[in-house]
Amino acid sequence: QEALDIYHVKMEFHEKEKDALADAAREIVETNIIFGIVLAAVYEQPKTANGMNSLDYFLVASSILAPQNNRLKFLAGGGIATNTNYLLRLIGHCTCSHLVLMSSEMTCHDDYTSYGTKLLDGMQSLPSIQSICGAIRMGKEIANSTPVTITKEFDEATVM
Repeated sequence: QEALDIYHVKMEFHEKEKDALADAAREIVETNIIFGIVLAAVYEQPKTANGMNSLDYFLVASSILAPQNNRLKFLAGGGIATNTNYLLRLIGHCTCSHLVLMSSEMTCHDDYTSYGTKLLDGMQSLPSIQSICGAIRMGKEIANSTPVTITKEFDEATVM
């Protein structure tokens, strides 16, 4: 809602929507809005025990290529690791930007250090971060492994 409010205010001062969007984007970057959105996704808990949250579904969906000829294809292991690493880096950049913004708002260094340590320690143990790091490791392992050759023969007894 806050981002929309910023956009509507900018529309009052610009004749072209393109200029208002650019001005609003510049202002939104200087707030904690983007960090809040990313943080909400990272902290989201699964709906069921040992279930998946939105980031887990995103990781799966981003590993699938668009259907061609009614067939789904998966990215190669290196592609999965690379794309997942982009997500981890985005979360890291959002967190760093948030800490920079908070440093200008906090006056006591000890409070700031305590806040930053608590935030980073808490994020490292989140299931979402563990899923992301696991997907990166899995993608790298797949990329570095050698494919196994399997020979299949036709067996009439198994055909109906």
